[in-house]
Amino acid sequence: MNGRHTATALLNIVRLEFRRHRRSRGTIGTLAGLTLFCTFWSVHNLSISTYPPDASLRNDGVFSVVAPSQNLLLLDAATSVFVGPLLLCAGVLLGVGTVTTPRAEGTLRTIQTFPYSRRNVFVGLVLSRLVVIAVIVSVLTTCTVIAASFAGVQLSWAMVFGFAVLLTLHTAGGVAVGAMVSTLRIEPIAVYLLGVVAAVGLLLLGGFLSSQFIQAGLFAPRTAFHVALAGLHEDWTTLFQQALADATGDLRPLFGSMVGGMLVLCTWVVVPTLLGAVGYKRGDLGR
Repeated sequence: MNGRHTATALLNIVRLEFRRHRRSRGTIGTLAGLTLFCTFWSVHNLSISTYPPDASLRNDGVFSVVAPSQNLLLLDAATSVFVGPLLLCAGVLLGVGTVTTPRAEGTLRTIQTFPYSRRNVFVGLVLSRLVVIAVIVSVLTTCTVIAASFAGVQLSWAMVFGFAVLLTLHTAGGVAVGAMVSTLRIEPIAVYLLGVVAAVGLLLLGGFLSSQFIQAGLFAPRTAFHVALAGLHEDWTTLFQQALADATGDLRPLFGSMVGGMLVLCTWVVVPTLLGAVGYKRGDLGR
């Protein structure tokens, strides 16, 4: 019964949030613009590169690929500054509005009048934003596959699915971090400034951790995303994994494997969400 009640509460909160988003032209326009912009840069690779490339070895500064195939388009899309990194930052800023926006619009108190716990309300608000991210990634991936098909580039469906799942997880981590930040302060300006700092921090975290202790670099979301992507094909490795091999003698230890990368991505979703739920439960809705 408790599980059913929790599921019902989460679904109802997600529905309420979608209704609120649907009435906001600014929100719809921003999300549509973000989707089109990222999709354009993902598809743009088709016009500036050849798939498969002529070279038998490819090194783009992030991945090292032996015998590049047409699936290399997915790696190029993932490493494009206007796809992976931009979606991560956008996820943080979208998550920042988890509590801040409903509080400013006065709908947060209305939601709390329902017989739902604060924890369920917070998780439901986060879940509604994760669904939005999943839709954005789905549209981006579908358009990329269609454009690639017209260009004569045939992508593996298994790798396309893996790409979409990993990109969604990567961006969802940003949403969870932003949602946690939204519980730290009451003032909207302060919260959004903290969100910008958090977004920049997530982008720079990998380099900082790797410089201190190379194995720790995997705990950065971008590095974990790249390592997980490299696990989609046996001929793909990241330069981070090659650096690990030089340091440890093992090319794919647990903390440099696809499983390790996915665990880190999931951790970036779960842990900030739990911390945010605790902060929201202790917070003052009246201010």
